[in-house]
Amino acid sequence: MHPDGQTGKCELNNEPHGKRADNYGANVRSGFQIQPKKAEGEMGKLKYSALFLVLLIFGCASFQTEKGKMTLFDKTSRAYDRAIRWGQWEEAFALKKSSDPNNKLPDFEDYRQVRVTNYKVKKTIIDQESFSKVLRFVDIQYYRMSNVTVNNFTNRQQWEYSEEEDRWHLISELPDFE
Repeated sequence: MHPDGQTGKCELNNEPHGKRADNYGANVRSGFQIQPKKAEGEMGKLKYSALFLVLLIFGCASFQTEKGKMTLFDKTSRAYDRAIRWGQWEEAFALKKSSDPNNKLPDFEDYRQVRVTNYKVKKTIIDQESFSKVLRFVDIQYYRMSNVTVNNFTNRQQWEYSEEEDRWHLISELPDFE
């Protein structure tokens, strides 16, 4: 007798529980039975799912770091662009990483004689491996106060991210207005 009080026979065909008759009278096993190989397969799926989840978490963290760097670059480069566009040379120079061991300042008086009339970013190239280096090409249109001739040139800007300072630095020099 079955523990739940049943007789252990199937009502349809008088067979023990777990068997039923198909349309042709043959006995077919029904119900679920966990087989060792199937359990191992499910365990393998669980392991792969856990591995995928861990990789996804680390991938998202890496993406957030890269996204954070690029958001910071966007803010920094826009501040630099505004400073150049509006003749705020000291502010633009403050974003530059000093390569001069004597910390020699540029001739800001000469820069004050320049008026930028157009400033347009033409191309931005991002180092896809580290997301820590950017190269930008900017078209600048300007004139000097002493001369009304409008000049154009393309400024090549190299930017680098500093992990220690958590900020972007302009590596190249300020634009050279000849």
